[in-house]
Amino acid sequence: MPYRLITLLLVCMLLRASNGTAAQAAMTTFECSLGGMITITDTVVTNGTLCQGTVTIPATVTAIGDYAFAGASALTAVSFDDRSQLTSIGDYAFSYASDLTAITIPAGVTSIGNSAFAYASSLTAITIPAGVTSIGANTFNGASSLTGITIPAAVTSIGDYAFNNAPSLATVTFAAGSQLTSIGIGAFYGATA
Repeated sequence: MPYRLITLLLVCMLLRASNGTAAQAAMTTFECSLGGMITITDTVVTNGTLCQGTVTIPATVTAIGDYAFAGASALTAVSFDDRSQLTSIGDYAFSYASDLTAITIPAGVTSIGNSAFAYASSLTAITIPAGVTSIGANTFNGASSLTGITIPAAVTSIGDYAFNNAPSLATVTFAAGSQLTSIGIGAFYGATA
């Protein structure tokens, strides 16, 4: 019994000495142009679902987390600081962001998650950086306004249904020196290209 009490006291002292900071993450928020805000936890955008209008992602952000802007139906544009350190966009990150029209992904991005832009139905243009090596399943599924896409040379695979239900997709360009080795089931089903 005394050992339990001593252990409990030691744990309490350690927590008090650290002010609980070991468990706390750095969190900041940035406002969107027409209302709402994004939340950044450490260096990851974790929530922007209520963001309206436009938003600029700060240079210190390294990742757009899973579902970060999912369902942000009033989000129209996303831009990135010129010194962006972004390396990844998570699964469903911009899915159902139905008013998002265009996005230029920073050059440092190497990973774009599954369904990242699924049903972003107003998306007409997107630039995929040269360092991306795969386009995941359903990444642009339902991006019905997307008119053209250039697949970077480093991409080795395009996932199942990646561009499914993209009837406006009329041009697909494969960069010179393409390393593409696999295209998933239904990857371009419903596209006019």
